[in-house]
Amino acid sequence: MTTHRGSLHVAACGAMFIYAVSVVAMPVCLLQMREDLGFQLTGGGALETGRTALLLAMLLISGWVAMRWGKVQPLAIGLYVTAAGLAMLSQCHAYTTAMACIMFVGAGSGLVEALVNPLVQDLHPKDAGRYLNITNAFFSFGVMGGTLLMGEALTQGATWRAIMLALAVASLCCGLLFTSSRKAALPASAHSAGHIAAILLRRRFWFFGVAMVCAGATEAAYTFWSASYVQLHFDQLPRAGAAATALFAGAMAFGRLASGKAAHYVPLPRIILASALLGAVVAVMPPFVESVWMFYLSLVLAGLSVACFWPTIQAHAAATMDVDSTLLFIFLSCLGIPGYGLISLVMGIIGDAAGLQWSFWVVPALFLLLAAGMIGAEKTRVPAKAREHRESRLVN
Repeated sequence: MTTHRGSLHVAACGAMFIYAVSVVAMPVCLLQMREDLGFQLTGGGALETGRTALLLAMLLISGWVAMRWGKVQPLAIGLYVTAAGLAMLSQCHAYTTAMACIMFVGAGSGLVEALVNPLVQDLHPKDAGRYLNITNAFFSFGVMGGTLLMGEALTQGATWRAIMLALAVASLCCGLLFTSSRKAALPASAHSAGHIAAILLRRRFWFFGVAMVCAGATEAAYTFWSASYVQLHFDQLPRAGAAATALFAGAMAFGRLASGKAAHYVPLPRIILASALLGAVVAVMPPFVESVWMFYLSLVLAGLSVACFWPTIQAHAAATMDVDSTLLFIFLSCLGIPGYGLISLVMGIIGDAAGLQWSFWVVPALFLLLAAGMIGAEKTRVPAKAREHRESRLVN
């Protein structure tokens, strides 16, 4: 790997870390923001939905962006836009302006979400399953480290505004890493009607899509609501709420590193299915536990279960579908991100109506639906020899 490619991989890991901290900053600070700006739990979930709405919009155009400008420059711009949105959020004093700023953050995050994994795929085409899990582990490290630092800062008296401003500076610095690494030669991305149709017209893609929707939703359910649940249901300090999210993220980080290692020995679909079935069992615990320590244990087990989903589903899809990998990653993320955003809103609505403990009942069904999606994807898989035979007949 050249120097520029090595620095790009470091920048990609850094982008995942910053992206993760920006995702969990609002959940950790949610109750303080609610008191300051005046909104209910449903309003908090709506803020996350607004962020993901703009994130999704950027995902939809990011294939064209990658074809026109590559991946490195848009990643730098995405981090700069994220920094600007966080800086503006730190100065807002009304819910409506907070929503606008959060959506601005989502726009910048959309480029990061869309292009980091395809960039890693370009850097490591022969071992993508391993390196995608390693890179995505930094997302979990960001969730874990960010929640612990922010939770402790809030407990010690720091304001949520100061936290958002500090995160804006970190995002700006990460963007500079990409700006300094633009000379690396990378494969060009394709973006044409033919390439798009080759993906969207395949039934197998939509089975992967179902799995991605559920992957985003299961991850969001714990990442977004765990901190608030600990503070509201167990009457704990922000430090304890942050610890809940950090435990989940730490287990995810370990699980992703382990999944990357296991990918050398175990077929990727087996890793995903085993994790989904474990997650379905673990997910029934939160509504019943009355001890914060048992809730912490359930979060560790859930983090191990959820860990492999996002990067491993994408890696397996890219390895077994003969389509443009950049577009495939983007389209799969376009399905995963709405799952992430909508479950936050749905759980907020249930939380206002019946209590947050009841909102966690949607999670076991998501794990089972993810398993069903992967089974469907494998049943529609075309073996390599059959695919080559079919393509040779078309050529002849």
